[in-house]
Amino acid sequence: MTDMQKARSGHIVNITASGVVEQPLKAVPSVLASLTKGGLNEATKSLAIE
Repeated sequence: MTDMQKARSGHIVNITASGVVEQPLKAVPSVLASLTKGGLNEATKSLAIE
């Protein structure tokens, strides 16, 4: 059991740096960055609920 589970509280910080996800450019391929960043954000939310 982790410290966060024992305390039933805690903070998780994801640091993702990809401006191309928020402001896509036609000349810059960004689908992989979008999938990765979106997946990480949603996985974190899901784990927080669990």
